Formats: sequence, structure tokens, C-alpha cells
Amino acid sequence: MDLEGARELVIRSDLQELNRQLPAGSRVLMVGEAEVFDARFAVLYNTVFDESVFEELTAVGDAGTGAGRALAAAADVRERLRAAGVTHVLVNWREVLRYRLPGSYGYAEYVQPERFEQLLSGGVLGEPRVLGDYRDWE
Repeated sequence: MDLEGARELVIRSDLQELNRQLPAGSRVLMVGEAEVFDARFAVLYNTVFDESVFEELTAVGDAGTGAGRALAAAADVRERLRAAGVTHVLVNWREVLRYRLPGSYGYAEYVQPERFEQLLSGGVLGEPRVLGDYRDWE
């Protein structure tokens, strides 16, 4: 097998799909995902040790952090994402939940499914797609 073929075998299926399907010039805001080494598109992300980029781009003002912080108006969020060059958003809920397990590092409490539902209903985000082979989980 050639080296490029072997390299593709170890790339997760969700990243393979994005690598194939995203148009040139795409920049993906990755929420809960820090394993971005195999991405062949521009990414914007944070590790669990950094401030949440998603929170910075979507929350009202810059005071405080956490689950109680309000989501900015849809028009404001849309403009912030545009200014940051974000064309797509990927959320890895499996990793968010793993980071929130007792004894793990923790993850920004601001990141909640309701936020994404609000951005969807506000027209900021398009219909979500499930990438990869994910089975049902609680």
C-alpha cells in the first residue's frame, strides 16, 4: 500500500468525510474536539485548558463564564462567526461528555445542546448532520 493510502486508514471517518466534502476556503469551529491533526481544512478550536472559543464567539459580552451566561442575539453571533472566518461548526459531544466525567479535566459548562438548538432556530446554523459511525448513547 502506498503511504497516502495507509495515512487515510487511520483518519477517523468524520474527518475523512469533512476532508472530502468541505469546499476550499472552509474553516471549521471545532467544539469539544482537539484531535485536529488530520484535518485538511482550516480549524478554529481550543483544548480543555483554554477558554472556550465557542463561548467567546456566541455569548453576550465578555464578563464571566459558565452555563448561566446568555447567548448573544442571532445576528451578532452570525457576524462574529463570519468575522472569524467560520463556515462550519463541528461538535464532538462524546468528547465533551468524556471531559466532564468525574476525575477528568472538565469542559466549559457554557457548551450545552440548548445553545446549538437556539442557534439552529435563529438561523445561525443549518440542519445538523451526524458524522462518523456513532451508536446511540446516553
